[in-house]
Amino acid sequence: MQSKEIPLIWVKRSQQTWCKLFDLDLDLIRTYGVYVLWHGGFPSRVVRVGHGDISTELRACSTDPRVTCYLADGPLLVTWAGADASAAPGIHLYLADALRPLIEDRAAPNVVAIAAHSPF
Repeated sequence: MQSKEIPLIWVKRSQQTWCKLFDLDLDLIRTYGVYVLWHGGFPSRVVRVGHGDISTELRACSTDPRVTCYLADGPLLVTWAGADASAAPGIHLYLADALRPLIEDRAAPNVVAIAAHSPF
């Protein structure tokens, strides 16, 4: 792992609050990068960390029963940050190791973790 974290710019709503997954117009998102999705219950928990085309990834999350079952614990909140396609899998691995999501999607075995700034 790298010792210095890559700074990421995490998306928030214009009011500086986190985005609710089901309030987003996914057709307007044109970013490739990494995302963090969590439920807003008490205590809140990270549900999933991922990478790829953000619109495609979040659309899949919104219909995945493994994700939507956590609506019972509070609203599903999400943020994302742009990242190069070559770095995104490593950032995903680093954030997943740090945030311990309830749904773990392990990276390919040859991916090396890339330290990056967490949204929290």
